[in-house]
Amino acid sequence: MICEQEKIRCTTPRIHPILTLTKKYDIVKATRYKGGQSGMTPDFSSEKELTFTLLGEEQPSLLWGDGARLIFVLYGSVSVLLRGQSEVLSQAGFCLVNPLELCRVSCASGSRALMLTIPQDYIHLSGCLTESRSCTAVDAQTAPQTVCDELRRLMAQTARLYFNRSSRQRLNESVMALLQFLESSFPCIEHNSSEQLSHASIDRITYVLNFIHHHWAENISVAQLAEQIYVTPNYLSRFFSRYLHTTITDYISNLRIQHALRLLREEHTSITETAMRTGFPNTSTFIRKFKQQYGLTPKQFEKQQVERGKALPQNTLLFTKESEDNDLSSLFRYLPLEDAPASQSKTVYSCKVSAADTGTSVQPMWRRLLNFGYAREGLLAAVQQQISRAQRDIGFEYIRFHGIFDDNMQIYQEDEAGQPNPNFLYADMLTDFLVSQGFKLYIELGLMPSALKKYDIFVLNRISNFSVPAQPEKWHFLIVQTLRHWISRYGQETVRTWRFTVMGIHVPVFTDVSYEEYYAHYRNSWEAVKSVDPGLQFGGPGGFASIAWDADILPDFFRFTVENGCFPDFITTQNYPHHNVETDAEFMHTSVAQDFLPTTLSGDRHFTRNLCGRLCHLLRAIDREQTPIWLEECNSTIWQRDLSGDTCYKAAWLCHSIAENYAAVQAFGYWLLTDFIEERGAFTHIFHGGYGLFTYNGVPKAGWQALCLLRRMGDALLAAGDWYLITRSRTQLHILLFHYCDYDSLYRHRYRRLSQPAEAYRVFREDNVMEVHLEISSLTPQPHQIQRSAITREQGSSFDQWLRWGAPNDLSVDDISQLHLAAQPSYRSELIMPDAQGVFHLQTELQMHEVQLFTIELNS
Repeated sequence: MICEQEKIRCTTPRIHPILTLTKKYDIVKATRYKGGQSGMTPDFSSEKELTFTLLGEEQPSLLWGDGARLIFVLYGSVSVLLRGQSEVLSQAGFCLVNPLELCRVSCASGSRALMLTIPQDYIHLSGCLTESRSCTAVDAQTAPQTVCDELRRLMAQTARLYFNRSSRQRLNESVMALLQFLESSFPCIEHNSSEQLSHASIDRITYVLNFIHHHWAENISVAQLAEQIYVTPNYLSRFFSRYLHTTITDYISNLRIQHALRLLREEHTSITETAMRTGFPNTSTFIRKFKQQYGLTPKQFEKQQVERGKALPQNTLLFTKESEDNDLSSLFRYLPLEDAPASQSKTVYSCKVSAADTGTSVQPMWRRLLNFGYAREGLLAAVQQQISRAQRDIGFEYIRFHGIFDDNMQIYQEDEAGQPNPNFLYADMLTDFLVSQGFKLYIELGLMPSALKKYDIFVLNRISNFSVPAQPEKWHFLIVQTLRHWISRYGQETVRTWRFTVMGIHVPVFTDVSYEEYYAHYRNSWEAVKSVDPGLQFGGPGGFASIAWDADILPDFFRFTVENGCFPDFITTQNYPHHNVETDAEFMHTSVAQDFLPTTLSGDRHFTRNLCGRLCHLLRAIDREQTPIWLEECNSTIWQRDLSGDTCYKAAWLCHSIAENYAAVQAFGYWLLTDFIEERGAFTHIFHGGYGLFTYNGVPKAGWQALCLLRRMGDALLAAGDWYLITRSRTQLHILLFHYCDYDSLYRHRYRRLSQPAEAYRVFREDNVMEVHLEISSLTPQPHQIQRSAITREQGSSFDQWLRWGAPNDLSVDDISQLHLAAQPSYRSELIMPDAQGVFHLQTELQMHEVQLFTIELNS
């Protein structure tokens, strides 16, 4: 396969998408292997670039090339066939394959290995791994522990530098250290020099292998191959067996079996068709060869695959758990836990602002909407206390939650005749409280009562059902009765200020619900709302951010709603910065195989801004650009157990996302106010990577403190950018600075997991200290009061205080009080003196994830 900028090497055909990245130090590319009638075409030419490859289960790999290969078992067991001898390696075992050695690698079911291919240039430069050196296979169960631990560390270090696109110098140093460690730690067993291949022989065998991989499905004879390189058939057979330690017939047979596996697993072809398409002379030969290699017949293999498929969760939007040993995470746990040293380098940022600028009056979109989770949780005293605090300290206009029709709210009831008879006792307790706090309600009309469900579609550990109704007329009646009840209770004018939606349009993407069923459900709900009062506001279609870039989903929805007269009054979507893995430029296998969503965190630093721009573009295309856009759910991650969300990173992310889109949309609803959300089961640590701005006992996180600083900004926007937000009020100038650093590639793709709190700051791209120079003009030449507040790891982050205590499980009442104190940002007030021209130069530094707010009193 050829990319536009570089060649991506492959070694053998694969059944699943397999990671193969070629690094040129400034870019990282990735590809899927694509099979066809001509099959895979490995490139056996010289390897010039360092590469990492993930090897997966039931994907035997035939490896050949002039680079060395270090195969490291991440987990499970891996069988390696070298020079006619087989070795079985357990987790953390490894095998070093010399240049120009044919090696066959097979991963057992549930196993994974990481292969590092080291080009000849590295080998020559290091002076290690001489051509006559024996290949090395070491099982971790038998090798010295200290040796294995150091090898793991060096391998993990090299992989981290590689995938995170660190500098060429640092990567080279790590590879050299790895080679020298291998040379010094394992005995050098020399080969007989007569075994070494001449350059002419290397060219011959390379040509033969390439020919086989181009024509594997055809009737290839030894005589035909010998004719290609001008030798006799007997000579070629002896040569092949001597140097590759297998016969030509077995090599071709193994290659055909690998392609047969793909057909059986992915295309579900019959046994006869599979044998015919993979070049076997008849079905019997295919079955015999298959059983020799895998110990079971193709029919038994198919049955095994079917049973595995039945074991997978069905109709699940978000799977119930995530694997703890997911590919490279099992390797990175061997890296030291201490923080990486803070960068001493600095990058200078500068900006000019005039205190005389009146700016543009704006209503901050982030204060428009607050999310607290699910309806039933809104009845908890702890959640209500946090809602009250949010309204008291900041003040939001709308409040949103899921599950007003969940079974645990007990609204939907039927009488003995099977007719709906709603009960609003619990719903009234919730809505009365929210209205009393001064909120307008943003109500998602869902989820589906079990008595009305058509499917079973669940979210994580909740009983909440995302199904469409089996009886649409009863769903219509339920909405009508509920709205009439609210109008009767709170008045029509009040309910007209509320907003209503249904479940998101992403549901058909992941479940058995069809788009036709979703459209019918949306239209039915829209008509129910409008039948009560056409003045009620109904929005849609919701859904994950990735739908905005899909070529069909939103255009088809807009077309349907225009044609059927049910276009939403406001457009809604969920702003989680992710992409479907098929469109990700750094595609990796784990992103597909993860038992979460087949998605990866976006590497787009300006994701929210670009999402808003994309939605505006789609609305302009249908002449609806005046339709308001509400980002009803926003977060930096799609993972609910993401410890980085408890850190100062969340404060910088919030400031960055809000500053770039300060007046771009109607609403930016952060998900979520509280960690009290019953989607992932109980948590044992006060900080556990929950979505909330508050954790256990109402302890605020750094993200909450960022919103409190934003609340102090003025109502006139002067300037906003990638690292600053400047506003003014009548008597004050407000300057918000933030050092936002996004996730590194390993964490975005789930190749690096956060299992310990001490690792929480190790998943970000390295960045320099920000040195900020601000020129503030048009000040009066007299002393001005300036107040500085800052969120840092030392102050303003309750998580970091907890980390300094050693991340204890059990906390006393006094401990909780101290965390509340540690959560307060630092504060300093002083006088500044502009020069005679009314100019003051403000200079400050920000570490990674730091937020600073300067408030300058404007003297008349």
